[in-house]
Amino acid sequence: EVEELVAFVVGMLPIEDGNRFVRPWKVYELSELFIEMTGINPFERKRDELFLTMQSNGFRGIDERDTWNDLFFKLFIQEVEPKIPQETPYFIRDWPLAVSTMAKRKDASRVERFELYISGLEIANGYSELLDITEQEQRFERDNAERKASGKQTFSIDGEFLAALSMLHGTFSGVSIGVDRFIMALLGKERIEDVLINRNRQ
Repeated sequence: EVEELVAFVVGMLPIEDGNRFVRPWKVYELSELFIEMTGINPFERKRDELFLTMQSNGFRGIDERDTWNDLFFKLFIQEVEPKIPQETPYFIRDWPLAVSTMAKRKDASRVERFELYISGLEIANGYSELLDITEQEQRFERDNAERKASGKQTFSIDGEFLAALSMLHGTFSGVSIGVDRFIMALLGKERIEDVLINRNRQ
């Protein structure tokens, strides 16, 4: 459906290189990307092991205070993301459970979540909704514990949200799209300001 939406918009806009949006697009499995680009699979390592592995491989910019999430994103942003071919749009699927609080679990360490990238920009983020209220509450508590340990602000658990979640049955999913970034990528603009409407410019 996301591919169909992009194809529809491409057909409505004066895009110079529309051929790069010809489908189907590449779908990458995230753990395989890590292995291919870095030789490290963070999904198989706990925080301390991941830190020592990155340290022994000469990875710079990590700190003893970094959480697993911090290490994951540093490795992804610096060593994986820049090496993915940018000629055509692509999806990355199966993200870590640790960074996807509200997504349905796929296995012990991954969730049913994908992101769409165009020209290296994250355009869309979608996932299957977690409907198990017990697991959802446990994830909120885990996130708060990690935030507290890192000296960050914690948040009260939304009981009304959990109550509403308990009334849902079946399978639900959703996708959020950054419209401004989407249009910027389609038109080949370098700055998001170039596609914003009614913006005061000097």
